[in-house]
Amino acid sequence: FPFLLVDRVIEYNPGVSAVAIKNVTINDNFFPGHFPERPIMPGVLMIE
Repeated sequence: FPFLLVDRVIEYNPGVSAVAIKNVTINDNFFPGHFPERPIMPGVLMIE
């Protein structure tokens, strides 16, 4: 399943840049497997 890493696009300049928002909740599918006792958001997703 692909990740949906963007919930809302705030600004888009084609071929130049984009600014978007990702709302994170404890229900996101990566939390249960990324340290079940102490869930954290994986760093590779933070920099995405």
